[in-house]
Amino acid sequence: MTNNMEKTKERFAQYITNELRLAKSTVEGYGRDVGQFCDYLKRRGVLLHTCGQDDIAHYLRALDASGASPASIQRKCCALRKFYRFLQGEKIVPGEGASVRAALQRKSGKHRGAPTPQEIGALL
Repeated sequence: MTNNMEKTKERFAQYITNELRLAKSTVEGYGRDVGQFCDYLKRRGVLLHTCGQDDIAHYLRALDASGASPASIQRKCCALRKFYRFLQGEKIVPGEGASVRAALQRKSGKHRGAPTPQEIGALL
């Protein structure tokens, strides 16, 4: 599991660098954010391709409870949306990857912190 997850994270970094042409600082930040999410999944024994709304909701609640700022949670949501778009394109997650991305979509304007489980569930 770890080896495949590491390879997937490396391919994601190449994708956002070469295809999306994101800035180096953005690539590094997204890499950290995706790495933290993958570490969370690994600690819980969840495989990347089986990660669902409950796992994401728990992760985001844990971030919120740990005192992460709303801006940090917003950035992590953005990184995970791009990551899930990549995973869907690579056929690592099925079509509901789009639903996961939608669940992570943040409303523009005021940062509100982590989406609630109900918000995630409504979109999946």
